[in-house]
Amino acid sequence: MSRMTEQEHKEADGWQSKYQANYEDAKQNMYDMTGCIEREFEHLLPQDTDNVVCEWNDIEFVALKKAELRELVECFIFIDYEDNEIEYNFLDVYNDYLLDAWGVTL
Repeated sequence: MSRMTEQEHKEADGWQSKYQANYEDAKQNMYDMTGCIEREFEHLLPQDTDNVVCEWNDIEFVALKKAELRELVECFIFIDYEDNEIEYNFLDVYNDYLLDAWGVTL
């Protein structure tokens, strides 16, 4: 069992604080970026979200966009005001949004 030094504890606490402090801004930034990707294919989605049977015109294109979205939300890098990179995994958050919006998930 390895023990953390006092310095390592301080660094871990600092990272956790930055992670939490930037979470909402990072999530909004993620939604802004996914919205740009969504606009590229949203016209292919059914207008009636109560009927969740999606018939895609261009399966290859949509699969590519789906992979792009998954990669973006699973390993989302946010740059805070001090130019620190903080990595978030927003897959569950984004899947909840997709389920509400279109009845699908990544």
